[in-house]
Amino acid sequence: MALRLLEVMTSRHITDDLIKALTGLNQVKCWQLGEGENTSRQLSVLLPSEKSQQALDILQAHLGDDDHTQIVILSPEAVIPKIEEKPDAEKSKEDEDVPAKKNTLIHAVSTDEIHHNVEEGAKLTANFLLLTLLSTIVASIGIIENRIPILIGAMLIAPLLGPNLSLAFGSAMGDFKLIFGSLKVLLIGLCLSIVFSFVVGRLLYLVFDVSTLTLSTKVGYDSIILAFASGAAGVLSLISGVSGMLVGVMVAVALLPPTVVVGIALSLNRFSLAGHALLLLAINVVCINLSANLLFWFKGIRPVLWREKHLAKKTLLWVMLIWSVMLAVLALAIFLWLT
Repeated sequence: MALRLLEVMTSRHITDDLIKALTGLNQVKCWQLGEGENTSRQLSVLLPSEKSQQALDILQAHLGDDDHTQIVILSPEAVIPKIEEKPDAEKSKEDEDVPAKKNTLIHAVSTDEIHHNVEEGAKLTANFLLLTLLSTIVASIGIIENRIPILIGAMLIAPLLGPNLSLAFGSAMGDFKLIFGSLKVLLIGLCLSIVFSFVVGRLLYLVFDVSTLTLSTKVGYDSIILAFASGAAGVLSLISGVSGMLVGVMVAVALLPPTVVVGIALSLNRFSLAGHALLLLAINVVCINLSANLLFWFKGIRPVLWREKHLAKKTLLWVMLIWSVMLAVLALAIFLWLT
């Protein structure tokens, strides 16, 4: 059972009601330090990871927006003695007595942890640019030589999952800074990949058969299904706290090959082929983000405060509407292209 340790430092008085609300959650342990009038208070809360969001909501409700309150979320390697899971019947009885659980969907990682994990995806770093360069070069060679193992290797290092997840999470939270930062990183990454693959195509244009490029530009309704599955898998890996490496490969499968083909096709002046690859790329970007938005909404990932919830709801609805309209236009383009 995955656990979290919440270390709460606050100048507010830690009331018995707060302790009771926290311990009312199943399998939660609390320790309080520093009860004097002129001392800071420290509260340690040990709990299963899927209870962390409920505990954070309770803490925020009781401690308010105190500037002197900080909460540190830790992941213990082990706990001795081990916290035993209670039988389902006993857990159900306790859950009925905990109002904080009502209307709350369970996920293994709290919203704050998710925000911490995805915010790097909205930052344009030297590592992101270098990984984009390397993955594009490797993918270009893999496509040109029609060597699948090389292409898979490129997908392992492609940093394309981060900006897509941070974009979807920013929409779910109504965080415009995160939204625009993610869009900037995603667009720069895709544009740089096209430029790098264009250069590789220019350097190696006499070495390969152009027909190998068509294998990576096949557009169909199955492309929509693949991209939807990629976005949903990315969100599930994020909120469950498991490694997203394999999911990152799945997202790279949807985004990296068509991006590289756009650049190579442009280097050969094959504009029709570049257009087909660009259509596939647009479909994949739209579907990945739309499915990620839908799953964030379904899983109840949203801010705690009412005013922020209202803004986030409006933002998410508008973003999903924009993605849906774009998907409808692109689906029509697929239909016209296939017929």
